[in-house]
Amino acid sequence: MAGANLELSSSQTSVPHSSAITTQHSAALEPGTSEYYSLQQAVLEAGKTFLVHGGRVVDLRCDGGRWISSLIQWACGNCQFIALDDTQESVQECIDQHKMCVHLGFVEAGLMDLNERFPETASVLTLSVGSMSRLQAERKGEVLRSIRRHLERGGAFIMMERADRDWETELREAGFREIRRIWRRGAFIAWLALR
Repeated sequence: MAGANLELSSSQTSVPHSSAITTQHSAALEPGTSEYYSLQQAVLEAGKTFLVHGGRVVDLRCDGGRWISSLIQWACGNCQFIALDDTQESVQECIDQHKMCVHLGFVEAGLMDLNERFPETASVLTLSVGSMSRLQAERKGEVLRSIRRHLERGGAFIMMERADRDWETELREAGFREIRRIWRRGAFIAWLALR
């Protein structure tokens, strides 16, 4: 992809640091549940404003492409999408789900463990659904600062996590200027944070 400085690994990565949220997140937000569809709608409504022609969207945990799908349907052909995950199975599922957009060069999927590094590419929109919960504690603030630093001026970050810590304060400390809650179901909250 032109302009992106990514080194996407083609080998399977083992992730020993997944946490309990992954299981809880997966069960509560599976396709077919009202939570899944309401979060997907909230992501689309909050994100589509930032889908400008030629813009780049980065999904830090593509989870098979499920959270970025509505954005791809909205703007495939106008934007470039980079879908990352730390398992080959999830990356392949995303590729399979979006074959035509991958073939046309609008979607690129690859392996990346955020505990090891952050993608060196700018974006107008970065998406993180449950990826912070998979990070080692000392890495969370660093990743939030990297997200903000790699957003283009006027760009946005959509994040969904379990409300088990003060994420709004952490987003402010990372340098985001405006933070809005865009969705909440039980212990899960999604935010839109602006650069």
